[in-house]
Amino acid sequence: MLSESRRIASLLLSDPDEATWRQAVEIENILQKKAPATARRQARLIRRRLSLSASIRSVHRVARLSMLGLTMSGM
Repeated sequence: MLSESRRIASLLLSDPDEATWRQAVEIENILQKKAPATARRQARLIRRRLSLSASIRSVHRVARLSMLGLTMSGM
């Protein structure tokens, strides 16, 4: 699922609206799945995982800074 994750990450970097997302996932079939439902399901899963990873990194960074006695405004 690494290549699919890279394709979805690339798409997410363009900050797609719903129509662009649907075009890429279902019409252009960037994940190369046989059924549109499978493409939608996998794209949704990958999108959520990537969003969660970004959220966790952000929380971790803030926690690390607070342990050092720093704040975001003090940077």
